[in-house]
Amino acid sequence: MKQKLELNAINDLINKLGDENADVRSAAADTLGRIGEKAAPAVPALVEALKDKDRNVRIYAAEALGDIGEKAAPAVPALVEALKDENRHVAVEAAFALGKIGEKAASAVPALEEA
Repeated sequence: MKQKLELNAINDLINKLGDENADVRSAAADTLGRIGEKAAPAVPALVEALKDKDRNVRIYAAEALGDIGEKAAPAVPALVEALKDENRHVAVEAAFALGKIGEKAASAVPALEEA
């Protein structure tokens, strides 16, 4: 029962990442990050959020991917791309996220050296 409630909450937050209000999208990404690795089902939606027009959404999405940790490994290519974001805060959070993903982000080392 508890797992089903958690999954429902995560799915609701994933849906909120598509909300028209940037504050709602930011809060959803932030909350997914606070959930941590149990929010792994949100990785694809958080990858999409890295392309959001609002910088705060992109920042929280990168941070959330890092907080999910190794289970966010499929996001490595998108995080490498986010290292080039026009907003330095996004780029810094992407770098931190790659570090938190750990060995599964080894392919990002050359891009991190250039950043």
